[in-house]
Amino acid sequence: MNVLNNLTIRTKLIGQAIVVLALIITMAAVVYNSVLDTQEHERWVTHTYQVIGNGDTMLAQVLSMQTGYRGFLIVGDESYLSHYNNGLRNYQQLLADTKQLVSDNPAQLARLEQIDRELTTLRSEVFDQGIELRRQVAAGTTDLTDLVRLEPQSKTGIDSVREQLDAFTSAEEQLLATRTAEATQAAATLKATIFGMTAATIILMLGLVLLIATSISRRVGMVASAATGIAAGRLNDSYALPSGRDEIGTLADAFAHMADTIRDHINEQQRANEELRAASETKVAKEYLEEVVRTYSTFAADVAAGNLSTRLNINGSNDELSMLGRNLNHMVESLHTITLQVKETNTAIAAAAAEILAATTQQAAAANEQSAAISQTSTTIEEIKVIATQTAHQADQVARDSQNALVAARQGTQAVEDTVHGMGQIRQRVESIAQTILGLAEQTQTIGDIITAVNQLSDQSNLLALNAAIEAARAGEQGKSFAVVAQHVRDLAERSKAATAQVREILGEIQRSTNNAVLVTDEGTKGVEVGANLAQQAGQVIHRIAAEVEQGAQANIQMAAAAQQQTAGMEQIGQAMNSIHQATTQTLASTRQAEQAAQDLHKLANALQQTVAIYRL
Repeated sequence: MNVLNNLTIRTKLIGQAIVVLALIITMAAVVYNSVLDTQEHERWVTHTYQVIGNGDTMLAQVLSMQTGYRGFLIVGDESYLSHYNNGLRNYQQLLADTKQLVSDNPAQLARLEQIDRELTTLRSEVFDQGIELRRQVAAGTTDLTDLVRLEPQSKTGIDSVREQLDAFTSAEEQLLATRTAEATQAAATLKATIFGMTAATIILMLGLVLLIATSISRRVGMVASAATGIAAGRLNDSYALPSGRDEIGTLADAFAHMADTIRDHINEQQRANEELRAASETKVAKEYLEEVVRTYSTFAADVAAGNLSTRLNINGSNDELSMLGRNLNHMVESLHTITLQVKETNTAIAAAAAEILAATTQQAAAANEQSAAISQTSTTIEEIKVIATQTAHQADQVARDSQNALVAARQGTQAVEDTVHGMGQIRQRVESIAQTILGLAEQTQTIGDIITAVNQLSDQSNLLALNAAIEAARAGEQGKSFAVVAQHVRDLAERSKAATAQVREILGEIQRSTNNAVLVTDEGTKGVEVGANLAQQAGQVIHRIAAEVEQGAQANIQMAAAAQQQTAGMEQIGQAMNSIHQATTQTLASTRQAEQAAQDLHKLANALQQTVAIYRL
């Protein structure tokens, strides 16, 4: 306190303003750095969410490529390749974007390069060859054997790519957890910093204002109380006056000296009056004394009324009354100087109060700008939350599409099983037809034996007819009728032989056709067996495809769940920004209170100036 009393009022107010301004600047710098740090952490959290979303979408596009590829292998429809091509194009675009996002992370960038190399190898060695082989199968230039050979490679390659993408996403999720914790800690630090430094600034500022204002008011009140007492005529009372080398201390010293001077001069005047009253009873001395007393009384009344510009006209005599007049003039000059210093000091107080008011107003404006920036950040987080919600909806749609693909694959599996069952029935029927044709061939062989027997009978009948004709010729006239019968028998035998020859030729054609039918039936049976085997292999392939599609559906469901978690994380960040906004609002309210305190100080300075203004200098 003694140190403050030795400083001028202007120095005190300027020092107070400098301390408050330094605290405000320090708080603004710390808060600004904390806000930048918080925004940086939030930017990295958003960046990590985007990388995770790209990784999940890349996996979905790879699975879309696999679905389009397998759909084309099963159905042979070129329209399925549009899913494959779209998935490839989207994957390549996502890969380029994700590489740019993780360019600061060499490990993740190397993992993406490995994923791209494996997928490129899978495309060149499996997908492209499989598509070309399926086209050749559709053209009839090859069979399904090579396609079946490629299927294990397709599954192994996709599993490897999926593992790499899962590892990539897991690494980003670990980074997300770390960055989210850092963002939360930064937000908490910012909130604590704002509250702590604002409270400390306000408390220190109010303490300085209260200390200086109380000191000035108390010290000026002490001088004013002493002046009131002296003006009331209590010259012999003892008054407590402030000490120090500031304006008020100087004023108190001058006032004490003035009071002592007045007291001494009054005592001397009293003694002089007594001496004059005792020494001279003449009328002239009395009139002179009365005139001097009236002049001095008028002078004292003018000074008491606040006119510090009035002075006594003192002649060149050196009597006690003249010395009293000179001392009174000196006292008024001292009061004039003290009052002038008080006015100057009050002007400095008003100027300092105005500066403090301007500083607090500027701090309030800065707090308003900070509140607006935090509101804008909250709006940006809301937009990111909307994007995360859309991503979750898209992931749900992909999961539903995967479920539909799984249903289609199961229907394809059932169709292939029905095909295998139908091929088995065809095989049984072809084998039955082959048995029937073989039985027909055996019966045809029996008919051939019968024709051979009939042919032999025709030869014997012809021989018998020839013998009968010879015997009829020997018999002469009696044998003519027998010769006619023998001729008819011979003709009948010839016709029987010719008919059997025709039947033999027809039967030979039937046997050749039967043999061809048997061969064709054997080939058909073999073809049915091959078809059944291929259908069974296709069924196994479709079973594996169905299993892969089911795995893809489960992965898409997990992606949808991860998208929901991402949305929840954005909700938490939004709540943290709302807390920061509330803290900033409270800081702004505290700054408004400090501004009100500065206005009160400014009013106090104006009131003091009005009090001093009653003195005319």
